Amino acid sequence: MIKEYITYLRDNRQLSANTITAYGNDLGAWVIWAKCKNLRWSIIEKQDIDNWVADMTANGLKPRTIKRRVSALRSLLRWATINKMIVSNEARFVQTPKPADTLPQSADLAALNDYLSKPITDHRSAMVHAMIALLMDTGIRIQEALEIRKEDFMRAQRAIRIHGKGNKERIVYYTERAAHSLTRFCGNIAAGRLFNTDQRSIRYAIYNELHTWGLTSTHPHAIRHAYATGMLANGIDIKTLSWLLGHKSVKTTEIYTRAVNNTIAERYKQYHV
Repeated sequence: MIKEYITYLRDNRQLSANTITAYGNDLGAWVIWAKCKNLRWSIIEKQDIDNWVADMTANGLKPRTIKRRVSALRSLLRWATINKMIVSNEARFVQTPKPADTLPQSADLAALNDYLSKPITDHRSAMVHAMIALLMDTGIRIQEALEIRKEDFMRAQRAIRIHGKGNKERIVYYTERAAHSLTRFCGNIAAGRLFNTDQRSIRYAIYNELHTWGLTSTHPHAIRHAYATGMLANGIDIKTLSWLLGHKSVKTTEIYTRAVNNTIAERYKQYHV
C-alpha cells in the first residue's frame, strides 16, 4: 500500500523527490514499529497509533519529528480510506506532542558578506560564492536553487522563476552581486541547470568552504531565516514575504515576526537610558 501511495504522491501530487523520500522514511518508521506489534492495516486502531506516539516520545524523539511522522501516516490512511483500501482513518484524532515554539537559527549576514568579499580560489569556491549570494538575495530553499535552469532567468527584471514545493511557481529577485557571482560561476552554461550537483554535495561544499573561514554554524536554511528576518526588519509586509519564501500559509511566516520583535526589544534595552 505504501508503494502505491508513494506513486500517487509522485505522479498525481507531483511532490519533489526530497519530499517523497521524507514521506517514505516516516512511513517506514511506522511499518517497522507495526511489524514488531504484529499489526495489519485492516486492524489498526487509534490506540495503536497512540502507543506508537508514546513509544517515540519515550525514545526521546523530538515533538516535531513525531508530529511529522503521524502526519505522514494520517495522510496515507486518508488516501487509503478514499480508495476503499481500509475502512477508516484511525489517525484522524491522534494527539501528538506540541513542538517547542523555538525561533529559527539565522546566519550571520555580516560574516557572510565578508566571506563573499574574499577572492575565489578554485571551482568549489566559485560554486559556493554563487550559491550563497543567490540564497542571501532570494531566501529560496537550497533544493529550489538546485532546480534553477538558465531559462528561468528574466534578466531585464533581474528576476528568477522558481519551481517550488508542489510544483508551484513564483518569482524572486536578485541584486547585482548575485548576478556577478552567478555569471562568474556558470556564465558559460548555454542551457540546463546552473548547479550540476545534488543537495548533499552542495551542503558539504558549503560547510567545508565556510569552515575554512571560521563560519562553522552556517547552513543554507539559516541563510533563508536571515533573509526573512532582515526583510521584515526593513519593513516588508508579511504577505509579500510569505509569497517570496514560497510558504503555503502566512501563518508559517509569522514566526519571523517574533525574531524581529525580539531584536527590537534588545535594541531598546541597549539604547534606553
